[in-house]
Amino acid sequence: MQNNLPTSAPQCDVDPAGDLILLVGQGKDQTPIRVSSKVLSLASPVFATMFGPRYLEGHILSKQARFSTPSFPLPEENPEAMTWFCRAVHLQLNADVATMKIGLILKLAALCDKYDASTALSGWSRLEMESVSSSLLQIYDLPSRHPPTMVDFASYALYTSYAFKNHRTFWLATRNIAHHNSLRDMFAQKKKYKDSVLPSRLFDSIGTLCRATLVTIHRAIEEVIKPYTDHQCPPYHHDHREMCGALTVIGHFFQELSRLGLWPISKLERLEAGSLSQLKEKISLFEPCSMSSKTSKNACFIPIINIKKALHLAAEEIHRNQKGLCLRCVYEGRIMVNGNCMAESHDSCKGKN
Repeated sequence: MQNNLPTSAPQCDVDPAGDLILLVGQGKDQTPIRVSSKVLSLASPVFATMFGPRYLEGHILSKQARFSTPSFPLPEENPEAMTWFCRAVHLQLNADVATMKIGLILKLAALCDKYDASTALSGWSRLEMESVSSSLLQIYDLPSRHPPTMVDFASYALYTSYAFKNHRTFWLATRNIAHHNSLRDMFAQKKKYKDSVLPSRLFDSIGTLCRATLVTIHRAIEEVIKPYTDHQCPPYHHDHREMCGALTVIGHFFQELSRLGLWPISKLERLEAGSLSQLKEKISLFEPCSMSSKTSKNACFIPIINIKKALHLAAEEIHRNQKGLCLRCVYEGRIMVNGNCMAESHDSCKGKN
Protein backbone atom coordinates (compact mmCIF):
# COMPACT_ATOMS: atom_id res chain seq x y z
CA MET A 1 0.00 0.00 0.00
CA GLN A 2 2.67 2.40 -1.19
CA ASN A 3 1.94 6.13 -1.27
CA ASN A 4 4.27 8.28 -3.38
CA LEU A 5 2.54 11.64 -2.85
CA PRO A 6 5.06 14.34 -1.89
CA THR A 7 4.93 15.62 1.66
CA SER A 8 6.29 18.85 3.05
CA ALA A 9 6.78 17.53 6.58
CA PRO A 10 10.13 15.85 7.33
CA GLN A 11 10.16 12.18 8.22
CA CYS A 12 10.04 11.40 11.93
CA ASP A 13 12.15 8.35 12.80
CA VAL A 14 10.58 7.16 16.04
CA ASP A 15 12.41 3.89 15.41
CA PRO A 16 15.34 4.49 13.02
CA ALA A 17 15.45 0.74 12.34
CA GLY A 18 11.69 0.46 11.96
CA ASP A 19 10.25 -1.83 9.31
CA LEU A 20 7.40 0.42 8.13
CA ILE A 21 6.46 4.04 7.56
CA LEU A 22 3.10 5.50 8.52
CA LEU A 23 1.95 8.33 6.23
CA VAL A 24 -0.19 10.32 8.63
CA GLY A 25 -2.50 13.10 7.49
CA GLN A 26 -3.16 14.47 4.03
CA GLY A 27 -1.65 16.89 1.53
CA LYS A 28 1.12 19.20 2.64
CA ASP A 29 0.60 18.27 6.30
CA GLN A 30 1.14 14.56 5.68
CA THR A 31 3.95 13.32 7.93
CA PRO A 32 5.98 10.11 7.41
CA ILE A 33 6.68 8.31 10.70
CA ARG A 34 9.09 5.36 10.75
CA VAL A 35 8.02 2.84 13.36
CA SER A 36 8.32 -0.80 14.36
CA SER A 37 5.35 -2.93 13.36
CA LYS A 38 6.19 -5.29 16.24
CA VAL A 39 5.99 -2.49 18.82
CA LEU A 40 2.73 -1.15 17.38
CA SER A 41 1.27 -4.67 17.35
CA LEU A 42 2.19 -5.22 20.99
CA ALA A 43 0.76 -1.83 21.95
CA SER A 44 -2.48 -2.07 19.99
CA PRO A 45 -4.66 -5.08 19.11
CA VAL A 46 -6.02 -2.99 16.25
CA PHE A 47 -2.57 -2.64 14.70
CA ALA A 48 -1.84 -6.29 15.52
CA THR A 49 -4.85 -7.33 13.46
CA MET A 50 -4.01 -4.88 10.65
CA PHE A 51 -0.47 -6.24 10.34
CA GLY A 52 -1.62 -9.85 10.64
CA PRO A 53 -2.06 -12.42 7.84
CA ARG A 54 -5.76 -11.68 7.29
CA TYR A 55 -5.27 -8.10 6.06
CA LEU A 56 -3.58 -6.63 3.00
CA GLU A 57 -1.24 -4.57 5.15
CA GLY A 58 0.05 -7.75 6.76
CA HIS A 59 0.76 -9.41 3.41
CA ILE A 60 2.55 -6.31 2.11
CA LEU A 61 4.59 -6.05 5.30
CA SER A 62 5.69 -9.69 5.20
CA LYS A 63 6.66 -9.64 1.50
CA GLN A 64 7.88 -6.12 0.77
CA ALA A 65 9.87 -5.61 3.97
CA ARG A 66 12.65 -7.83 2.59
CA PHE A 67 13.31 -5.41 -0.26
CA SER A 68 12.15 -1.95 0.92
CA THR A 69 10.31 -0.22 3.73
CA PRO A 70 6.56 -0.34 3.04
CA SER A 71 4.38 2.66 3.85
CA PHE A 72 0.78 2.72 4.98
CA PRO A 73 -1.41 5.85 4.75
CA LEU A 74 -3.47 7.00 7.73
CA PRO A 75 -5.05 10.09 6.13
CA GLU A 76 -7.71 10.59 8.81
CA GLU A 77 -5.27 10.85 11.72
CA ASN A 78 -3.66 13.98 13.14
CA PRO A 79 0.12 13.95 12.43
CA GLU A 80 1.15 15.60 15.70
CA ALA A 81 -1.05 13.35 17.84
CA MET A 82 0.05 10.19 15.99
CA THR A 83 3.71 11.19 16.38
CA TRP A 84 3.22 11.50 20.15
CA PHE A 85 1.30 8.22 20.17
CA CYS A 86 4.11 6.38 18.37
CA ARG A 87 6.75 7.95 20.59
CA ALA A 88 4.80 6.89 23.67
CA VAL A 89 4.40 3.23 22.69
CA HIS A 90 8.06 3.12 21.57
CA LEU A 91 9.08 4.52 24.99
CA GLN A 92 10.56 7.63 23.38
CA LEU A 93 8.76 10.30 25.43
CA ASN A 94 10.81 12.75 27.45
CA ALA A 95 10.25 15.69 29.80
CA ASP A 96 8.56 17.61 26.98
CA VAL A 97 5.41 15.63 27.70
CA ALA A 98 4.69 18.02 30.58
CA THR A 99 4.22 20.86 28.09
CA MET A 100 1.57 19.13 26.00
CA LYS A 101 -1.43 21.34 25.31
CA ILE A 102 -4.90 20.19 26.25
CA GLY A 103 -6.02 19.96 22.61
CA LEU A 104 -3.19 17.57 21.81
CA ILE A 105 -3.91 15.44 24.87
CA LEU A 106 -7.55 15.14 23.78
CA LYS A 107 -6.44 14.00 20.31
CA LEU A 108 -4.02 11.53 21.88
CA ALA A 109 -6.80 10.22 24.09
CA ALA A 110 -8.98 9.69 21.02
CA LEU A 111 -6.18 7.70 19.35
CA CYS A 112 -5.73 5.67 22.51
CA ASP A 113 -9.41 4.76 22.46
CA LYS A 114 -9.53 4.11 18.70
CA TYR A 115 -6.52 1.78 18.72
CA ASP A 116 -7.31 0.26 22.14
CA ALA A 117 -3.88 1.20 23.48
CA SER A 118 -4.72 2.27 27.03
CA THR A 119 -2.45 -0.43 28.52
CA ALA A 120 0.54 0.65 26.45
CA LEU A 121 0.00 4.29 27.42
CA SER A 122 -0.85 3.53 31.05
CA GLY A 123 2.52 4.70 32.43
CA TRP A 124 2.32 8.16 30.88
CA SER A 125 -1.44 8.55 31.19
CA ARG A 126 -1.35 7.60 34.87
CA LEU A 127 0.92 10.58 35.58
CA GLU A 128 -1.33 12.92 33.61
CA MET A 129 -4.47 11.58 35.29
CA GLU A 130 -2.91 11.91 38.76
CA SER A 131 -2.38 15.59 38.03
CA VAL A 132 -5.97 15.88 36.82
CA SER A 133 -7.32 14.02 39.87
CA SER A 134 -5.39 16.30 42.21
CA SER A 135 -6.90 19.33 40.50
CA LEU A 136 -10.40 17.83 40.69
CA LEU A 137 -9.99 17.31 44.43
CA GLN A 138 -8.87 20.92 44.85
CA ILE A 139 -11.94 21.95 42.80
CA TYR A 140 -10.94 25.48 41.86
CA ASP A 141 -7.14 25.39 42.08
CA LEU A 142 -6.59 24.42 38.45
CA PRO A 143 -3.28 24.09 36.58
CA SER A 144 -2.69 27.07 34.31
CA ARG A 145 -2.44 24.94 31.18
CA HIS A 146 -5.94 23.59 31.64
CA PRO A 147 -9.21 25.41 30.80
CA PRO A 148 -10.11 28.21 33.21
CA THR A 149 -13.51 26.88 34.22
CA MET A 150 -14.47 23.83 36.24
CA VAL A 151 -17.10 22.90 33.64
CA ASP A 152 -14.51 22.63 30.85
CA PHE A 153 -11.84 21.09 33.07
CA ALA A 154 -14.11 18.36 34.44
CA SER A 155 -15.32 17.56 30.91
CA TYR A 156 -11.68 17.32 29.80
CA ALA A 157 -11.01 14.98 32.73
CA LEU A 158 -14.08 12.92 31.82
CA TYR A 159 -13.02 12.56 28.18
CA THR A 160 -9.38 11.68 28.83
CA SER A 161 -10.02 9.36 31.78
CA TYR A 162 -12.57 7.42 29.73
CA ALA A 163 -10.20 7.08 26.76
CA PHE A 164 -7.19 6.21 28.95
CA LYS A 165 -9.38 3.92 31.12
CA ASN A 166 -8.37 5.62 34.36
CA HIS A 167 -11.04 4.56 36.86
CA ARG A 168 -10.24 6.92 39.74
CA THR A 169 -10.14 10.07 37.60
CA PHE A 170 -13.33 9.09 35.76
CA TRP A 171 -15.15 8.63 39.08
CA LEU A 172 -13.92 12.02 40.30
CA ALA A 173 -14.79 13.72 37.00
CA THR A 174 -18.39 12.46 36.95
CA ARG A 175 -18.73 13.36 40.63
CA ASN A 176 -17.48 16.89 40.07
CA ILE A 177 -19.59 17.45 36.98
CA ALA A 178 -22.66 16.42 38.96
CA HIS A 179 -21.59 18.83 41.73
CA HIS A 180 -20.77 21.89 39.63
CA ASN A 181 -23.14 21.58 36.67
CA SER A 182 -26.84 22.09 36.17
CA LEU A 183 -29.12 19.93 34.06
CA ARG A 184 -28.96 22.62 31.38
CA ASP A 185 -25.18 22.26 31.39
CA MET A 186 -25.62 18.52 30.85
CA PHE A 187 -27.71 19.11 27.75
CA ALA A 188 -25.02 21.44 26.37
CA GLN A 189 -22.17 19.03 27.17
CA LYS A 190 -24.04 16.13 25.59
CA LYS A 191 -24.41 18.12 22.38
CA LYS A 192 -20.75 19.18 22.46
CA TYR A 193 -19.43 15.62 22.83
CA LYS A 194 -22.03 13.80 20.71
CA ASP A 195 -19.42 12.73 18.12
CA SER A 196 -16.67 11.87 20.61
CA VAL A 197 -15.56 8.56 22.10
CA LEU A 198 -17.90 9.08 25.07
CA PRO A 199 -21.08 6.95 25.15
CA SER A 200 -24.14 8.95 24.11
CA ARG A 201 -26.02 8.14 27.33
CA LEU A 202 -23.19 9.15 29.66
CA PHE A 203 -24.31 12.76 30.13
CA ASP A 204 -27.89 11.55 30.64
CA SER A 205 -26.59 9.42 33.51
CA ILE A 206 -24.61 12.30 35.03
CA GLY A 207 -27.72 14.46 34.63
CA THR A 208 -29.59 11.92 36.74
CA LEU A 209 -26.92 12.37 39.42
CA CYS A 210 -27.40 16.15 39.22
CA ARG A 211 -31.16 15.89 39.62
CA ALA A 212 -30.89 13.44 42.53
CA THR A 213 -28.43 15.75 44.30
CA LEU A 214 -30.69 18.78 43.89
CA VAL A 215 -33.73 16.86 45.13
CA THR A 216 -31.69 15.73 48.16
CA ILE A 217 -30.66 19.24 49.13
CA HIS A 218 -34.20 20.58 48.73
CA ARG A 219 -35.34 17.82 51.07
CA ALA A 220 -32.62 18.95 53.47
CA ILE A 221 -34.05 22.47 53.32
CA GLU A 222 -37.43 21.04 54.34
CA GLU A 223 -35.84 19.16 57.26
CA VAL A 224 -34.07 22.26 58.56
CA ILE A 225 -37.33 24.23 58.85
CA LYS A 226 -39.35 21.22 60.07
CA PRO A 227 -39.15 22.09 63.82
CA TYR A 228 -40.95 25.35 63.01
CA THR A 229 -43.48 23.98 60.51
CA ASP A 230 -44.36 21.19 62.96
CA HIS A 231 -44.88 23.67 65.81
CA GLN A 232 -48.40 23.92 67.19
CA CYS A 233 -49.48 26.68 69.55
CA PRO A 234 -50.98 25.51 72.87
CA PRO A 235 -54.81 25.79 72.97
CA TYR A 236 -54.74 28.53 75.62
CA HIS A 237 -52.78 30.80 73.22
CA HIS A 238 -55.50 30.90 70.59
CA ASP A 239 -57.19 33.89 72.18
CA HIS A 240 -54.02 35.99 71.93
CA ARG A 241 -53.68 38.31 68.97
CA GLU A 242 -49.90 38.37 69.04
CA MET A 243 -47.95 36.58 66.28
CA CYS A 244 -46.39 33.23 67.19
CA GLY A 245 -42.58 33.29 66.97
CA ALA A 246 -42.51 30.13 64.85
CA LEU A 247 -44.65 31.82 62.21
CA THR A 248 -42.25 34.76 62.18
CA VAL A 249 -39.27 32.46 61.56
CA ILE A 250 -41.13 30.51 58.87
CA GLY A 251 -42.16 33.67 57.08
CA HIS A 252 -38.62 35.05 57.13
CA PHE A 253 -37.21 31.68 56.02
CA PHE A 254 -39.33 31.51 52.88
CA GLN A 255 -38.76 35.18 52.15
CA GLU A 256 -35.01 34.53 52.16
CA LEU A 257 -35.37 31.43 49.97
CA SER A 258 -37.42 33.46 47.51
CA ARG A 259 -34.88 36.31 47.56
CA LEU A 260 -32.04 33.90 46.80
CA GLY A 261 -33.99 32.21 44.00
CA LEU A 262 -34.42 28.92 45.85
CA TRP A 263 -38.18 29.09 46.20
CA PRO A 264 -40.61 27.91 44.96
CA ILE A 265 -38.85 24.68 44.00
CA SER A 266 -41.93 23.40 42.15
CA LYS A 267 -40.78 25.31 39.07
CA LEU A 268 -38.89 22.90 36.80
CA GLU A 269 -36.48 25.58 35.63
CA ARG A 270 -35.11 25.94 39.16
CA LEU A 271 -34.03 22.31 39.11
CA GLU A 272 -32.67 22.54 35.56
CA ALA A 273 -30.70 25.76 36.08
CA GLY A 274 -29.16 25.08 39.49
CA SER A 275 -26.28 22.99 40.79
CA LEU A 276 -25.14 21.94 44.25
CA SER A 277 -22.19 24.34 44.17
CA GLN A 278 -24.51 27.22 43.21
CA LEU A 279 -26.90 26.32 46.01
CA LYS A 280 -24.02 26.33 48.49
CA GLU A 281 -23.05 29.82 47.36
CA LYS A 282 -26.63 31.04 47.80
CA ILE A 283 -26.87 29.48 51.25
CA SER A 284 -23.83 31.52 52.30
CA LEU A 285 -25.90 34.65 51.54
CA PHE A 286 -28.83 33.54 53.72
CA GLU A 287 -29.77 36.17 56.31
CA PRO A 288 -31.05 34.55 59.53
CA CYS A 289 -34.05 35.82 61.43
CA SER A 290 -32.91 37.68 64.56
CA MET A 291 -35.28 36.96 67.43
CA SER A 292 -35.28 35.31 70.83
CA SER A 293 -36.99 32.04 71.69
CA LYS A 294 -39.90 34.02 73.14
CA THR A 295 -41.36 37.09 71.44
CA SER A 296 -43.22 38.16 74.63
CA LYS A 297 -44.23 36.69 77.96
CA ASN A 298 -47.39 35.17 76.48
CA ALA A 299 -45.86 33.88 73.21
CA CYS A 300 -44.99 30.26 72.43
CA PHE A 301 -41.59 28.87 73.25
CA ILE A 302 -39.83 27.95 69.98
CA PRO A 303 -36.45 26.30 69.36
CA ILE A 304 -33.57 28.53 68.36
CA ILE A 305 -31.89 27.04 65.27
CA ASN A 306 -29.00 28.52 63.33
CA ILE A 307 -30.72 27.94 60.01
CA LYS A 308 -27.83 29.24 57.90
CA LYS A 309 -25.36 26.91 59.62
CA ALA A 310 -27.77 23.98 59.41
CA LEU A 311 -28.27 24.52 55.67
CA HIS A 312 -24.52 24.82 55.13
CA LEU A 313 -23.81 21.60 57.05
CA ALA A 314 -26.52 19.79 55.10
CA ALA A 315 -25.03 20.93 51.79
CA GLU A 316 -21.52 19.90 52.87
CA GLU A 317 -22.73 16.45 53.91
CA ILE A 318 -24.48 15.98 50.57
CA HIS A 319 -21.27 17.03 48.80
CA ARG A 320 -19.20 14.52 50.82
CA ASN A 321 -21.66 11.75 50.00
CA GLN A 322 -21.78 12.65 46.29
CA LYS A 323 -20.75 9.65 44.19
CA GLY A 324 -19.37 9.34 40.69
CA LEU A 325 -19.89 6.66 38.06
CA CYS A 326 -17.99 3.38 37.92
CA LEU A 327 -15.92 3.29 34.72
CA ARG A 328 -15.88 -0.50 34.56
CA CYS A 329 -19.68 -0.54 34.63
CA VAL A 330 -19.78 2.09 31.87
CA TYR A 331 -17.46 0.04 29.65
CA GLU A 332 -19.62 -3.02 30.25
CA GLY A 333 -22.78 -1.15 29.25
CA ARG A 334 -24.14 -0.28 32.70
CA ILE A 335 -24.12 3.45 32.06
CA MET A 336 -27.29 4.69 33.72
CA VAL A 337 -27.36 5.34 37.46
CA ASN A 338 -29.82 2.57 38.30
CA GLY A 339 -27.41 -0.05 36.87
CA ASN A 340 -24.06 1.52 37.73
CA CYS A 341 -22.48 0.42 41.03
CA MET A 342 -20.64 3.79 41.40
CA ALA A 343 -17.50 2.10 42.72
CA GLU A 344 -14.53 4.41 43.11
CA SER A 345 -11.97 1.85 41.89
CA HIS A 346 -11.89 -0.88 39.27
CA ASP A 347 -11.32 -3.68 41.79
CA SER A 348 -14.25 -2.63 44.00
CA CYS A 349 -16.77 -2.77 41.12
CA LYS A 350 -19.86 -4.67 42.21
CA GLY A 351 -21.20 -5.12 38.69
CA LYS A 352 -21.38 -8.33 36.73
CA ASN A 353 -18.13 -9.65 35.31
